[in-house]
Amino acid sequence: DVANSLASVACCLHSLGRSAEALPQYKAALAMERRIYGEEDHPDVALGLNNVAGCLQSLGRFAEALPQYEAALAMRRRVYGDEDHPYVAMSLNDVAVCLKTLGRSAEALGRYDTALAMSRRMYGEKDHPYVAKTLNNMAACLDSLGRSIEALPNARAACSMVERLRDSSRVSTDLRQSFFDELKRGGAFDRLQKLAQKTKHVDEAMRAAERSRARRLLDLLEQSRGDPWLEAQRRASLRGDTALATSIPQIRAELEASRLESDRLLHQLTALSSAKLEVEERAARRAKLLEEASVAKATKDRLENERARVLSDVLPIGRVRTSTEIQAALQQGELLLQYTVTKDVALLYVLGPEGAVEAIALPTAHARLERELEPLLQLVAHRQEQGKRGETLKTRAAKKAPSSSTALFEALIPKQLWPRVKSARRVFIAPHRALHRLPFEALVTEVREGKPLYWLDAGPAISYVPSGTALHWLRKRAKEASDDDTAIDLLAVGDPRGLDEMPELPEEGVFVVKVNDAGPGAQAGIHPGDVLVSYDGKPLTDDKSLRDLADKTNAAIEDGERDNSAIPIGVWRRGETLHVEVHERVLEIEVGRGPARSAYKTYLAAPERMQTVTRAGELERLRALPALLGARAETEAIDAAIRAKGGKTRTLLGSQASEPAVFELAAQAKFLHFACHGVAEEYAGQSLSTLVLSQPEHVLPGEDGLLKLEDLLTTWRGRLSSCQLVVLSACRTNVGPTLRDEAPHALPIGFMYAGAPSVVSSLWAVDDASTRELMTDFYARLMAGETDRLAAFTAAKKALRKKYPDPFHWAPFLFMGSPGS
Repeated sequence: DVANSLASVACCLHSLGRSAEALPQYKAALAMERRIYGEEDHPDVALGLNNVAGCLQSLGRFAEALPQYEAALAMRRRVYGDEDHPYVAMSLNDVAVCLKTLGRSAEALGRYDTALAMSRRMYGEKDHPYVAKTLNNMAACLDSLGRSIEALPNARAACSMVERLRDSSRVSTDLRQSFFDELKRGGAFDRLQKLAQKTKHVDEAMRAAERSRARRLLDLLEQSRGDPWLEAQRRASLRGDTALATSIPQIRAELEASRLESDRLLHQLTALSSAKLEVEERAARRAKLLEEASVAKATKDRLENERARVLSDVLPIGRVRTSTEIQAALQQGELLLQYTVTKDVALLYVLGPEGAVEAIALPTAHARLERELEPLLQLVAHRQEQGKRGETLKTRAAKKAPSSSTALFEALIPKQLWPRVKSARRVFIAPHRALHRLPFEALVTEVREGKPLYWLDAGPAISYVPSGTALHWLRKRAKEASDDDTAIDLLAVGDPRGLDEMPELPEEGVFVVKVNDAGPGAQAGIHPGDVLVSYDGKPLTDDKSLRDLADKTNAAIEDGERDNSAIPIGVWRRGETLHVEVHERVLEIEVGRGPARSAYKTYLAAPERMQTVTRAGELERLRALPALLGARAETEAIDAAIRAKGGKTRTLLGSQASEPAVFELAAQAKFLHFACHGVAEEYAGQSLSTLVLSQPEHVLPGEDGLLKLEDLLTTWRGRLSSCQLVVLSACRTNVGPTLRDEAPHALPIGFMYAGAPSVVSSLWAVDDASTRELMTDFYARLMAGETDRLAAFTAAKKALRKKYPDPFHWAPFLFMGSPGS
């Protein structure tokens, strides 16, 4: 038991990437096992040897790992004799990998041959992950020996087996995707791309890229055509399988009940922030709710797997398209740029409506992304925080951003390709891995007279797609869609937290526009939209009174007339007066000029004079999220712009923006616009991508105040079949968990599943003022007769860039999907 515990601790450390700490634990476990079993060969000792070797390998110490692997192999052969055994085959694979890494590929190849032969004897014609892994490793070994043509069939066989294993798995969508991700961990599809490109099979290389990505989305899109529950029940009845036909509605009801229970627990968790509880009681309730949520998730996962089992015969698998089929979906003047960027292979596939697909090597892409992407995004996406740290940092950021951006542009767009790209009418970009986080419009193509020239200035309009096959599917569905039968041009959902739910602001006081997230004001609990009504026990009338009282308090502290204890501040929020305390003399907040009510009206009338206000949120603060003071103004401005062109609109503001109201009206709208808080969080072991709508007192089916990705994938099927565009004017709506080669599992996927051909989403927290201008201009162009949604969006971004040169304002929003005409 002690040896097992040591090995378990080591395994945990190893899985966390802490191999250096794991190694002594593995060695101690092995030493104890040797003392227990002496000179006897035993499977536990062989496993201990293998664990030590694997840990050494992860530390890059292959020469030390090899003898341990060989000792484990020899012992397993003695334990199992002439019998074929999975552990022996695994050991053969491990030894071969180590030999290849040490430059001894010829020796490794023999081990791979033996491992493959043994696996085939054990599993026969049956597909198995170990067989796929061995085939992939053999392909890598042959390639390292310069035998690429011989390696190609092994790579093909490995990828085909991985696909069959994925498609035949009878588990939930999430588990199937995780299984596929694990099967791809050895880089089989990357290797097939590399070998196919090297041997001039370019079409096959691109198809390998397509086969490796966006598979969950393709399955979902294919399944959106009908109700699989009803079809499964119909087939069971026709077969005379009354037991299954009866169980299907029961499983469906249990699954819906489990989802409702998860929603109820989440609702209670979010309510904790506004509950009047002591710190200890709040922590205890939170722990209890999280424990219950974990149990509920386990129940839901079990039912999702049961659903997959009973629906396996009717759930269609999305078919990957060839480059020729994808090409047929491209119009004149369009280009598809599809990326694969990993440590082992970096390729750009270029496909137009005519001619052959090109595969261009990008030798510096991976290294440049590793070095430049994160710093660039920190500078661009968090510019509002940079300004708090002084002019020196702002200046340094301004100099660094163009150089990082230029370096990425040069690595991702070969110089000889740029003229062709620049002359295109529009470009579809299918990103890969880290590239999903990069807005290509913000890449600097060159610097002229000391000023950056961005892709937005010099290049074509960009639409982002998960893959070429996804583009083909969206275009095909658009052709099959019925004529526009929408009753309204726009459904706009704005500020669901609702100013109409909030009593009128006090006449006097200090209106808070902006709060430094890391500052004393935020730590004390002050939010944008609050009104400060007292400071150090004295009433406040306007911003000047706050400055005067703060100066007097500081002077009193310095003169010894007042001790340096916390300063009490009265805060008005939604009709209640709260009392907070600060220990710092500077609050690090931005306030409006004049008395509170007057300052608020000035804010709505002239937001460009105000500093940045962002739309963001944290899961457990949903009830305490600040009112989006600009979101309502944005919604009303868009509504007015469309009405001015004779359009029909519906707006849902404040308490009207409930989940049932949005669900009912969304099916009637040509354009669906959300101006609200967006949240991308992890909760009880599951991802939560959601839009925050008005919050109900109690959770009901279809009404928990959160429009989640899961809701879109379970209840919105076909809901947006007449919708042309969904705009998510909220924070980080294209942010979600990203498994290997996949697009983010985020809200845009859900809206596409529901039927929308195009979605506008965001990469980071967005600015109220500039977002309002962008969206109003965008819709005005659409209502003026522009049928190309992408062209209208790009023109609006260019107009915004003239007023707001900083990419923070115009770069976060991405256009995704089919652009229209």
